[in-house]
Amino acid sequence: MTIDFQKLQDDAAATRQMVNQLLDRLNNIPNNATAQIADETPLDVVQAADFLNVSKQTIYQNIGRIPHRKRHGKLYFFRPELAEYLNKGL
Repeated sequence: MTIDFQKLQDDAAATRQMVNQLLDRLNNIPNNATAQIADETPLDVVQAADFLNVSKQTIYQNIGRIPHRKRHGKLYFFRPELAEYLNKGL
């Protein structure tokens, strides 16, 4: 088996170029776009409890008051709704 070092160098250069292009694209994403994606990602009970700084048990005990969605028997929460809930007061 022979190793073509020129091809290896060319492939490494092409890979380096692709990585640099991806980094440029990532650096050009506005900060609010990534924050919006984070806001739209649903939280589970544990994450919601962490966000509200309460226990899981407290979440379950107050589920009628805490904004949430239920799908296929699972509870989902969204950060903006939880923040609004906190701002209104528990």
